[in-house]
Amino acid sequence: MPTVPTIRVLTRPEDWTPLAPDWDALAVTRGPQADLFDSAAWLAAWAAAAPAAAARLRAVAAFEGERLAAVLPLVAAGARRWGAAGLGFRPRFRPVVGGAEPRAELLEALAAALAEQGVRELSLPALPVRDPATAALESGLRRAGFAVDRREGAVECFSPVAEDFAGHARAFKKFARTVSNFTNKGERLGAWELERFGFPGDPTGAPAERAFDAYRGVHARGWKGPLREPMLSFRRELLARTGTLGWARAFVLSLAGVPSAAMLWFRVGPVAIAYSTVYDERMAAISPGTVAMWRAHEAVFAEAVPAIVDYLPGRGAQKDQLGTERPPLVTLEATRRGPIGAAVARAARPLRAATARLARRARPRTAAPAAAAPAPRRIEPAPGPALALEPLALDPYAELFLAVAGGHASPQKMRESWTEGDGWWRIGSPPRALARLGAVAAGAAGPPVREVVALADKGPELDAALAALARHAGATLMLAPRRAPLPWTAG
Repeated sequence: MPTVPTIRVLTRPEDWTPLAPDWDALAVTRGPQADLFDSAAWLAAWAAAAPAAAARLRAVAAFEGERLAAVLPLVAAGARRWGAAGLGFRPRFRPVVGGAEPRAELLEALAAALAEQGVRELSLPALPVRDPATAALESGLRRAGFAVDRREGAVECFSPVAEDFAGHARAFKKFARTVSNFTNKGERLGAWELERFGFPGDPTGAPAERAFDAYRGVHARGWKGPLREPMLSFRRELLARTGTLGWARAFVLSLAGVPSAAMLWFRVGPVAIAYSTVYDERMAAISPGTVAMWRAHEAVFAEAVPAIVDYLPGRGAQKDQLGTERPPLVTLEATRRGPIGAAVARAARPLRAATARLARRARPRTAAPAAAAPAPRRIEPAPGPALALEPLALDPYAELFLAVAGGHASPQKMRESWTEGDGWWRIGSPPRALARLGAVAAGAAGPPVREVVALADKGPELDAALAALARHAGATLMLAPRRAPLPWTAG
């Protein structure tokens, strides 16, 4: 006969941190529902990064004897209004229970405890429809006297796995071909190298958190911009805490020795979670994020074939190609009042939802603004070392290098941005800079300078190259040289 669970509401770190091993173990036992966001490790990283929100934590926990059996991690928005913990840091929410098919009586006990605590309004967004715990919790809330409004919102994105990596590649052969094309294109510029972190038994033994500085650097050079607080501290802490559990995986993909993409993954039970992909936006022409994604798949499958690859809720170019399953997420809005109060609450929900949407739109963006273009420098045609300017042959290497240096989507898009009569020149041998020059106009002392790509570091070598360019153009120049992200390896 099942033991009647006892309930405790955990509010202080000293209440719930000793339970972390049992809490994390519950997440692992969920089978295909296993989730990083259900773990005490995740909650602790959030609490460290958002202490003001964590001070309002109300973790409703069910125990069978001394054993933790289920948790509903909530925060108090008021004395009688509670909601899911960690919003803004997590893409979905669910009760923490054990087993692929959770026991309904545990979720009913959690719901009944909320009523006993005097909760009158409960907001639980983004619960997975595919998880039987969602339906069991909804049923438990209704049995506890709550009126529950249920609505669908965003969708999940994942792929069940039935074969090894070779079979997986056959199932996604179009994506695999795309990766092969970008891999071959990138190899014109140098060798690809994938470093992996956090894999048990690797010869290097490097923990996932050791990749964080490289991940942060690539993040800053991508379309997302620099990681800012509190997300910066949160992700670093999450890697450290999950690393001790053996869950964290990280990848850094370099081209010609330069980090070009980085990924964070987590392995929770049989589920592999592709958590974050970042890439150097200047290298869009060779799509290092696509190459990194597939190579990470190969490494994850080589460790142990997962039951599910979880790409997290949302849309995106990679998700749309790799995610075969998109079940909805639902929001449960539960109220517990008399008939009149419940009717008023139901009528107010659309207004609250609309107000929340407007607030999100009005909220300042947390992403850093795009990096400002370098300030132009005044370059005088002063005497200096005799650096020759020679026409640059636009072979496939040079075209791709220039496309990457300019942050163009492809060499073709780059060429479309040029003016008729433009040509590229090498300054020095080996070249210290590359310059795109226009045709010499009638009466002009020299050609107009369209753009400059610096190959040498700032200093005398680059200054000499720019002075030689000014002498060739026959004029004082105002230039903002762009630093090439990759080393020039042509002759």
